[in-house]
Amino acid sequence: GGPTAAEQWNNLNAVIEDDPYLSENRGKYAEKNASWTPFVSLFDLGVRQDLGIKAGGQTHRIQLSLDISNVANMLNNEWGTVYSVPGNFNNYFLYQFEGYEADGTTPQFTFRGDGSTGRERFDIDSFNSRWRMRVGIRYLFN
Repeated sequence: GGPTAAEQWNNLNAVIEDDPYLSENRGKYAEKNASWTPFVSLFDLGVRQDLGIKAGGQTHRIQLSLDISNVANMLNNEWGTVYSVPGNFNNYFLYQFEGYEADGTTPQFTFRGDGSTGRERFDIDSFNSRWRMRVGIRYLFN
């Protein structure tokens, strides 16, 4: 009920042609960590302000804090996106070994991707791709 062999080949070929490393090394073994997900740039912002009050001969201090994670995504929802390999690392490969043909020596594989290329080929980490803010109050002992 899945894609035909020709459709799987066209999808796999589109992925190989789109990736610079895979297209340059077609027909060879892929080296470990040779192809990467798109570059991600994240930056966070933290602001702290100490306030003091003299009471009963002592200075009581509190600290107000504001932390914003993934500030770029707060400014523009297309910035600060974190990409990952589809699925999880235990069950995703570009193709899956299915067995051997009748001759017992020719391996058969199924391509598991849908032929997406570019950034669409990867999953988006929905938690780390969102901006988050935390507000805090802390009492500082002398």
